[in-house]
Amino acid sequence: MGKELRVDNRRIALVVEGVFKSYPGSKALDDVSVQIHEGAIHGLCGKNGAGKSTLVSAIAGLTPVDSGTIIYYDEDITRLSIAAIKRRGVRVVPQHVAVVPEMSVAENLLLGEWPNWRGVVSRRTLMEIAEREFSEYGMELDVTQKIKGFDLIDQRKVEIVRALFGGSKLVILDEPATMLDDSDKQNLFHFVRQLSERGISVIYTSHRVSELLFLCDEITVLREGRAVGTFSASSLDEPSLTRHIMGTTDFFFTRDRSTEPSEHVLAEIKDVVSGGARGVSLDLYEGEVVGLVDRVGGGGRDFARAIAGIIPMRAGSVRVDGHRAATITSPFAALRRGIAILTHDRHGEGLVLGLSVERNIPLADFSSVSRLGVVRSRAEANLAATFVSRFHIQTTSTSALISTLSGGNQQKVYLSKFLVAKPRVLILDEPLTGVDIAGKEDLLAAIDGLRQEGLSIIYHSYEHDEALRIADRFAIFSAGRIQRIVENEGLSEDDLFRLLRSADDDAVDRMEEANGPVS
Repeated sequence: MGKELRVDNRRIALVVEGVFKSYPGSKALDDVSVQIHEGAIHGLCGKNGAGKSTLVSAIAGLTPVDSGTIIYYDEDITRLSIAAIKRRGVRVVPQHVAVVPEMSVAENLLLGEWPNWRGVVSRRTLMEIAEREFSEYGMELDVTQKIKGFDLIDQRKVEIVRALFGGSKLVILDEPATMLDDSDKQNLFHFVRQLSERGISVIYTSHRVSELLFLCDEITVLREGRAVGTFSASSLDEPSLTRHIMGTTDFFFTRDRSTEPSEHVLAEIKDVVSGGARGVSLDLYEGEVVGLVDRVGGGGRDFARAIAGIIPMRAGSVRVDGHRAATITSPFAALRRGIAILTHDRHGEGLVLGLSVERNIPLADFSSVSRLGVVRSRAEANLAATFVSRFHIQTTSTSALISTLSGGNQQKVYLSKFLVAKPRVLILDEPLTGVDIAGKEDLLAAIDGLRQEGLSIIYHSYEHDEALRIADRFAIFSAGRIQRIVENEGLSEDDLFRLLRSADDDAVDRMEEANGPVS
């Protein structure tokens, strides 16, 4: 054991010193050095390919480094195994929620470490340990219930507490706020700050600049495998942090507001009932973007998924381009009527990660690459090449596996997949999730290009700052209904939050008028 490390009277939990990691043809990490203080919330950011994932993997022992050292509380852990590093208290919580839906909260918390005697699990002890662990972090959950019945924020917290089980002192959170609404994000941030106050160090990776500045004490920026620097979050603002990440600010998409939507109603959606949507009607104009603003469970997502046939439409109808109104019964039926959706889960519902770029793109409509039912490989490659060029998809070739692409490039392939079917109405649900800054700007520009081509676009996201940059109007949801529709004229994020709160109040008033006082 060496001398205890301290800087400004704060003990240093982790030191990464001069780390190199190369792969054939590229340097993933190039002389990277970082210090993480005890109890600090330390942001880690950079474009896709900047080296974030490799650095996190190296710290956790998942990726061996070529040279350099990683010191954790005075001990050199550079060459230790994954299990040894985990035992010492370094844990990783992945970006995508990784729980077993059919298991209880307690079983998920202690997954792989269930208390047993000669192979027989003690369920009583299991429940007692789980209740004690959650109580320690101020959480009240029914640990006997299946975890699938809990909200995403509670599932995320269970994962974090699972990572802390056994005495973790450094937890790495990879994009933990993905797909959380604003209320749940604040809940998560409060929980992370509680961990910090207990002396637990947190490495927090995110593509969202505002999130990093709000939550973190210090932020390390990586660019092309090198550490640009570590900065006090209080010394930065969004433009300066973005400039450090990108090396420039000359890449931001700005929508051309001179081209207004047509007065032609392209789609008439009437009285949709499905999931949390309770009789929703909305007209879409040709060449416009309508943003859906709601809270988790507020009805916006269910409305969008219902008109695209992802979930059953119990009542209501959709008319596109003057054709006969119909109740949508499946994604195929929606596509036949000119409606396509990019869901919030591109891995689970959109792309086949084990197939190539050129095999994924025609999945929504094989007619353009087949003859007499036989798919033509050359036609597949040519079609893929067209979209790779159109959307500047970064890939080694069209035959590369989709899993090898960055999040932004995967999303461009997902968009291309449905444009093959030539939709008239395009629904985008969290289209910028897991996409870096440059990729977001590319996708916003692509969406605006489709709007200018005359598509009607529904844009659902809990990231209101992005929606404000692209939408013409906003439909404000609460209690499963659109409470009001507003033009996007000089609106801010605060305005949308106020409108959402007002919509909640309106929904309560209407419920009281119909059913009496709501307790």
